[in-house]
Amino acid sequence: MDDIVTFKLPLPPTVNRMYIRVKRRVMLTREAREYKWTVERAMNEFKPPKFAPDSMIGFGMCVYPSNGREALRDVDNGVKIVLDGFQQAGLYANDRQVKEMHVKMMPIQRMNEGYIVVTFYSLDVEV
Repeated sequence: MDDIVTFKLPLPPTVNRMYIRVKRRVMLTREAREYKWTVERAMNEFKPPKFAPDSMIGFGMCVYPSNGREALRDVDNGVKIVLDGFQQAGLYANDRQVKEMHVKMMPIQRMNEGYIVVTFYSLDVEV
């Protein structure tokens, strides 16, 4: 497989907007489920090669906020829904394969909506 796969996606929902309690169950909110579908659509459009189930993966995410409120988010806010979305979409078998992570908040972009750029790369070394 190629060593690097990159996607540009809308900002994910914050952790505070990912889960809802219904009686005794904790479930994903509609917003979180829709974000996972957005990831799946991006995967279906791009059709990247998938990582093998036994491979180790690195992950990078740059957050491009469009305004001051988005820039105040914790830099790691939203990482889990992105990783879960790509697992559900089939890029890798399990997000436990991600062994390295780099997340960076970029300067405010002054545009209609913020976005993220995510990169997955192989950590497997062939000898």
